[in-house]
Amino acid sequence: SSNTGATKPQIRNKDMLALKRYITAKDNLNPYEDGRLQPNTLLIDLTHSNLKQRHIEIRFDRHDTIATVKQRIHQKTGTPPHFQHLILKSSGNILHEIPASDGPSSS
Repeated sequence: SSNTGATKPQIRNKDMLALKRYITAKDNLNPYEDGRLQPNTLLIDLTHSNLKQRHIEIRFDRHDTIATVKQRIHQKTGTPPHFQHLILKSSGNILHEIPASDGPSSS
């Protein structure tokens, strides 16, 4: 016999409830409006042209210098700042390029 009047079991574990809220959250909400991000925080998806690495949603401050950004990328990838050629893209379109510098003293 089929039980069509069955109710869904209730989740009582706090961790599982938190996971359920995370999974079923509305992804289309603006993270700045719902409090997940501060106004000066930028989320960057970082890829590396020579390494098979992808770092998703690295947080940077809107006021970070290029030297600071390159230093953080160095920490993530191991590529020294003076070898980094940065390409800022949005939806696949190149917005800005910052070429690699000639030596370790300039970045």
